Amino acid sequence: ENLSISNVTDFLNKAEGITDIKTYKIPYQVRRRFDLVNDVPEGLLVIGDAQCRFDPVFGQGVSVAAMEAHQLQLLLQDRKQLDKTFTQQFYKKAATIIETPWDMTTTEISRHPQLKRELTTKQ
Repeated sequence: ENLSISNVTDFLNKAEGITDIKTYKIPYQVRRRFDLVNDVPEGLLVIGDAQCRFDPVFGQGVSVAAMEAHQLQLLLQDRKQLDKTFTQQFYKKAATIIETPWDMTTTEISRHPQLKRELTTKQ
């Protein structure tokens, strides 16, 4: 009802909805462990939700994808040639980025069995 910023509170109190509330649910979170694959196809680089899909209720997906994109930028700056070692290096860095938010969200989901959400880790 009351926010510390009064003009935001005033705006929200006067606002009217223009559509019905919509919900979006994903059937499961999935983490694909490309960092553990030794024979990654050359020319394939997976990033964002294609590598790890978080339940949007936790708000981690966009943040992790942005950090992965930044890591990719840093790695590309130091490279003259892209090969399998490049993609494997990226996947190792991405795994480090994903680890903490993945652990946080999976732990929270497991605390609430009534949510009936599945967790999947694929290799």
